[in-house]
Amino acid sequence: MATYTVTGRSGGGTSLIQIHIAGIYQDEEVVPELDVIASVKAYVVTLPGVVQAVAQKQELVTTNV
Repeated sequence: MATYTVTGRSGGGTSLIQIHIAGIYQDEEVVPELDVIASVKAYVVTLPGVVQAVAQKQELVTTNV
């Protein structure tokens, strides 16, 4: 399961807000994960002082040896 971090930055590149999404759980896919992340990014850009929103995806990969 992937986790995401959405960061809202000022014009100077300073991080103003970070939102951590631990997981998006669906029994059946109702909405694609990237649509959810895009919606959060679109909201973050509307906040005062935020000029840019960036999303990072982290995935844990387990390898059995």
